[in-house]
Amino acid sequence: MVCSHTKAEEKALPPPLSLLGCSSAAHAINWHKFLTFPVVLSFMYFFDNFTQPALMYLMLHSVYCWCWLTKHMTFRDKNFDEKVSFPFFFTIFVYVDLYWVGPYMLCKYRRDPYLENWEMCAAILLWGYGVFLHFASDSQKAHTLTYRGRGLITSGLFSWVRNPNYLGETLIYMAYALLTKSKVAWAILASFVLITFVPNMIKKDKSLEKYGEEFVNYKKKTWVMIPFIY
Repeated sequence: MVCSHTKAEEKALPPPLSLLGCSSAAHAINWHKFLTFPVVLSFMYFFDNFTQPALMYLMLHSVYCWCWLTKHMTFRDKNFDEKVSFPFFFTIFVYVDLYWVGPYMLCKYRRDPYLENWEMCAAILLWGYGVFLHFASDSQKAHTLTYRGRGLITSGLFSWVRNPNYLGETLIYMAYALLTKSKVAWAILASFVLITFVPNMIKKDKSLEKYGEEFVNYKKKTWVMIPFIY
């Protein structure tokens, strides 16, 4: 990991080169996304597991990661661009790498050659709808803030749920956990939701309280992430 360039120099780098570094939370997440394809493929080689479940996992997770890196180059969430110390950068990188435990468990223990029909359909449904919610909502947020300016976003995907991006990401990783057939993968996903997603959603709601009555009315009409939880 080359860390010699400054933040000012980093801004001047072409988009592909600005993906990686060691100075922000975005960089830590990007390294995880960048390495996911070779890491999962190495698990498959090491355990000699090229079954349909393993191949399905490899492609679904890798395509999501490539979409994430493309998003970073085009309409990334600038909240992740804040400069961080290297120990904190490394902590974030190790933390998100827990998502690699699922494919490790799949490649080591799941040996059935084919997915059951219900598994394939459920995984595609969860992953496809999750990817749509995650990236479409991030795009809406980024472009609304760019062209309209700061303010409460209450239209589009945000008109019925306040955190469509977190809902999408949860659905995506539910598809991966389903493919692994591993309780450990489900436990890791639950820990991310409880330790990262929920506190961030609470923090976001607190920050939006500055919009007063507008936010109070908006909150009454929307779910925090899933139905019937306000």
